[in-house]
Amino acid sequence: MGKRGEVFLVVDIGSSKISGVLGEIRGKEIIIHSSDYEPTEAITEGKATDIEEMKHAVTSLVRKLKVKGVKLPREAYVLITGPHLESRFSRGISPISESNQKSRAIETRHIHRALEQARQVHLPQHREIVSVFPSAYYVDGEKVKRPYGMLAVRLEVDAFILTGTSTYLRNIEIALLSANIKPREYLYQPIMASYGVLDPEDRETGILLLDIGKDTTDIAVWQDGTLKFTKTIQTGGDDITLDIAEVLHLRRKDAEKLKLEYGTADPDTVDSQAKIAIEVYDGEKRSISKREIAEIIRARVEEIFTEIRDVLKRSHFITVTRDGDVIVSGIPVGAVLVGGTSMLPGIKEVGKEILNIPCMSGRLRWTKIPREMKTPSFASLWGAIEYKYRQIKEDPMGELDPKAQRKFLWAQIKEFFEKNF
Repeated sequence: MGKRGEVFLVVDIGSSKISGVLGEIRGKEIIIHSSDYEPTEAITEGKATDIEEMKHAVTSLVRKLKVKGVKLPREAYVLITGPHLESRFSRGISPISESNQKSRAIETRHIHRALEQARQVHLPQHREIVSVFPSAYYVDGEKVKRPYGMLAVRLEVDAFILTGTSTYLRNIEIALLSANIKPREYLYQPIMASYGVLDPEDRETGILLLDIGKDTTDIAVWQDGTLKFTKTIQTGGDDITLDIAEVLHLRRKDAEKLKLEYGTADPDTVDSQAKIAIEVYDGEKRSISKREIAEIIRARVEEIFTEIRDVLKRSHFITVTRDGDVIVSGIPVGAVLVGGTSMLPGIKEVGKEILNIPCMSGRLRWTKIPREMKTPSFASLWGAIEYKYRQIKEDPMGELDPKAQRKFLWAQIKEFFEKNF
């Protein structure tokens, strides 16, 4: 084995599972040493509801990821989502030279300075900044993809600021500490899922990402290669299960089994005479119509996409005319669906009907993935690996590396004391 590089750990905190990857940066390549997941019911709508179960799931996952001869990091990149998280956009500015007329090359420190200024937003007492994601760069007023090394007088950065409640973040930390792991950086699942399945060209043209999970649905809109909008709504695949259970008077586990084995959002494809024999309480068997299951599913899926449409309408990406026609602006590519619920048959057709844009299944860009984890439900996890790969290939100066940011801040403090004392 060659010389060791930086070993890193990614942990994805999801509603139905906690998954992770142990990798290594070697030169400009990423080596995957291990990946696995641990089913859990400790997360509901992105919030910890059973801290002991969550600690057990994290500890079990970390144990699975250990590889002989590879030292496990004590810090992890942690993927999170949920309606309790809030996002906003902020702009930071960094002068490149002391004189407005003299240009100098942009360095990493200039980008960190602009991002640090973008962080200076007013927050309520119970909230704190989770992560800062640079969305767009402007050099002397002109938008650029990569500012490194460019001559400029002034650099501006549009930053996506993600905030969360302090109690939620502390609960995440408590669960990770049970496995002797600390958060190195929090990553937002919709952004990472976007890197997991969206081509850079599609993000440039204009595209919508929908991550339909168990309890929540994440929405992300990309235009001109820039993240324009995100939102999490509190509805997902578990609502379909609960509808089946309530309407057909079934236990939740039986309803989930029916959804997974026979579920479809297109009742027209189901024989109206087809029946399913299912065992309920005390060995009693009941006959249930496949068509009725499909109709229940269709109704809830329509509600999910209608709520998505309403969110996009309020954000001016969609206009609904008086005649009910849906007009979409700036999303010519259409919508890409990921998350476990995105694999439901017929769901793309419902999305197309309600949103009036093509709806496609997301395909993971990262290819070196175990078969059991090669599904859209792991899009954000493998998107984080694709994101890190992009960083080391395209941003070798460590634009988003937290250690580099800390070095920059210490340098700023040192410079302040040298000038003033």
